[in-house]
Amino acid sequence: SNHAISDTIDSDALLVNGTPTIRYTTGGPGQNNHGLDFGFFQPPTGQVDMLNTAPLQQEYDLALRKRVINQTANPDGSRVATYAIEIFNQGDVAASNIELVDYLPANATLGTPTNGWIASGSNLSLTVLGPIAPGDSTTVDLLLNIGATAAGRWVTNTAEIAVDDGDDIDSTPDTTNNDALVDDVINDNPTTGTDEDDHDIAVAPPICPVATIWNGGVYNDNQGAFVTNVEGLDWSSAGSGVFEGIGPIGTSAPTGTQFTLRYQAVLVGLTDPSGNAVLFNGLNMGFEYTIVAEIPMIVVDSQAPIPGLLVQAFATLPGGQFQIYIDASQNQTVASGFGFDDGILVASGYVDCNQSSTFLYNSSTSGGNGAFIFNAPLTYVNPAYIDPTDKLAEFRL
Repeated sequence: SNHAISDTIDSDALLVNGTPTIRYTTGGPGQNNHGLDFGFFQPPTGQVDMLNTAPLQQEYDLALRKRVINQTANPDGSRVATYAIEIFNQGDVAASNIELVDYLPANATLGTPTNGWIASGSNLSLTVLGPIAPGDSTTVDLLLNIGATAAGRWVTNTAEIAVDDGDDIDSTPDTTNNDALVDDVINDNPTTGTDEDDHDIAVAPPICPVATIWNGGVYNDNQGAFVTNVEGLDWSSAGSGVFEGIGPIGTSAPTGTQFTLRYQAVLVGLTDPSGNAVLFNGLNMGFEYTIVAEIPMIVVDSQAPIPGLLVQAFATLPGGQFQIYIDASQNQTVASGFGFDDGILVASGYVDCNQSSTFLYNSSTSGGNGAFIFNAPLTYVNPAYIDPTDKLAEFRL
């Protein structure tokens, strides 16, 4: 009968623990069919004969890719990130009812529209009904609100297939964020590679906020009143800065070198929208306004126009921060760096990126100086000293 189980006279190939196996029996006199049947797939009936065509084995295989497709910055340093999550059917059968899980990064919440995503603790979930035909894919969007504490930082977000309706050949759906991850890889196998292809990351780079320039009043402690029509705060020639991660002074840093500017100064004047001085009687006579700032920067150009003179151009990177204080005790000292952050906090915020500054070093005097005008969005305003308390505006420092 040439039956795969009952026929033991000739040889029929069977899968034994996944290994093709041939039982070969010579039989008695007259039983001389000693042909070899190399059939490596056993039909569901168990029947193997010369007329059978072994059916193709159908595989279930899904993969996921996550990408950042848009970001919108808010003046306070927060942002809205839009992600596209694409599910690929790399198998031979249609896939339906696929449940996705998104592992929220710190200081992030579900944005609007929700597009069907549901928040549960620190995770988000969404069911993709499908069906997704073999060889096809479908894409769902996810909006996240990322808080201001992540301003200037790269934010990593992870998504995964949590539940599917098949037996995936190269990944295990779950809700545990513990898989090795390679960004955007959808053809890896954790048994032969490093990445489970139903699990992917997307990294949102830092972006700069866009805001209107603040205009308003600054409190004069001597007069007990606000001085109005102020747009710029002038700290010129009244402070000091330290460059960390660059130097020594007088050496040319290559373009692309990143470093941190730590700056502190005392307020010496106010300006109106036209750049003209605003009368502020009694400034630094019984009270003082001071600023401290920490600003990541990058070298964008370096020139030596004549021997002994070095001119370098810098640009701000995302993540710069500043704080402004008022102090009834005039105790700031540039030489010691003391007394700049011990008063009442007046305002704080972030420094916009891609703003230019220059630094000049003269070897004949072994001295250097620099200048900048930075726009800086407000995230905190003390109404006793700044009016209006418009966090959608930014200071000119």
